[in-house]
Amino acid sequence: MIKGTQNSPVKIDRFLPYPEEMPPLESFDWIDVNISGGNDSTAALLYMLYGYNVPKEKVTLFHARVDGPPENEVFFDWPSTQSHLEYLSRHFGDLPLVVAWDEKGFETRIRERGMFPDSSARYCTSYLKRDVYLKYARTRSKGNILCVTGERHEESSRRAGYPCWQVNSATAETKGRYVYNFRPILHLKKFEVSELIRSAGVKEHEAYQWTSRVSCRWCIFASSEELSAVAKLFPDAWERLKNLETSIGHTMKYQKGKRIPLCEFIHEDSEFEQLLLK
Repeated sequence: MIKGTQNSPVKIDRFLPYPEEMPPLESFDWIDVNISGGNDSTAALLYMLYGYNVPKEKVTLFHARVDGPPENEVFFDWPSTQSHLEYLSRHFGDLPLVVAWDEKGFETRIRERGMFPDSSARYCTSYLKRDVYLKYARTRSKGNILCVTGERHEESSRRAGYPCWQVNSATAETKGRYVYNFRPILHLKKFEVSELIRSAGVKEHEAYQWTSRVSCRWCIFASSEELSAVAKLFPDAWERLKNLETSIGHTMKYQKGKRIPLCEFIHEDSEFEQLLLK
């Protein structure tokens, strides 16, 4: 599928046909690649640069900071994400990097709602990512904008139904601003993404040493093993997360349709009891 060439780090042989319903790629004034620092969004960037061969001077890396303004203490974000984003910017030829945020941040949003997000109410995505990008896109008064994201059909039944393109709600015809969503790696399997990242010589986010996805450090979809590993890495933040759970009276995780406390989800109490017995 992927072969190195003299002119680019990878050659991409299998990619989605560019949608005929969309404006020609060369007509876009800006190409914003939404980048989390994870492999899927990095693969989407690789596809745009070396599959669809878009000019680098049109590409901007856009990242939504989950914790809100930079003065907010890092809590849900990975502490190393900012430096990894800067690495990706340099690696691909000093691409512009825009970091934006929801002014309230994730913890405040959780406290306001009195609940953590879940698979049926992923308000974290709407408030902290989608809406943040929409606000940014609307700062451009006129032109064609391509919003590139790294969803894949394989990830979930919901994403299996995603189209490869659609008109973005930041479009404003009266202002001459036309924004389109494009998902160039919908067809890829997880192993293909990993192969692409390795073949391109791109360093992975350090979070992959402990988790299977990169976005929130305390992801609602994380397994008990993943959360346990991250809790041991960041014990102070873990205690803060458990205190948040207690203060709002709502748990982040559930099993068999029943919500359970985080300490029970990762079997923290049983681990402590084993230590006492040693």
